[in-house]
Amino acid sequence: MSNNVNSPAPTALPYYLARYRGRIVALERDSDYQGTIKRIQKSIAKLRSADTQDVIIFTTFADYDNVLAQVSEDIWPKISDSVKTIEIALEGDTDSEDGVLRPTKNTRLNFTPGGTKPQTDTLIMTNDQRK
Repeated sequence: MSNNVNSPAPTALPYYLARYRGRIVALERDSDYQGTIKRIQKSIAKLRSADTQDVIIFTTFADYDNVLAQVSEDIWPKISDSVKTIEIALEGDTDSEDGVLRPTKNTRLNFTPGGTKPQTDTLIMTNDQRK
């Protein structure tokens, strides 16, 4: 099953999972993009000193062949209720060869929200996180 957006869901879960460099935290949903960034920074100590504009949110889109894409501030309120997992990166996290940020599939996480059947979601990590 796919990770996130456009997957049918009867009701939005009150939380989603955010991953940064191997650490996964559960965060309360917030349709405000800047509020979401602040929650992420509060929950992950290594991101507290980062400028908010340098924190990047990625998620996969089921209706688009599970493409992993950066989520813009404009679209976040439209998808925040359906996102189950996100990947966080900092501007400047790059592939050492060509300077391009490339999140790549790394880990599968199984979880079962209360009263539902088990689901498997894919979490993502950037190239430099594989080192």
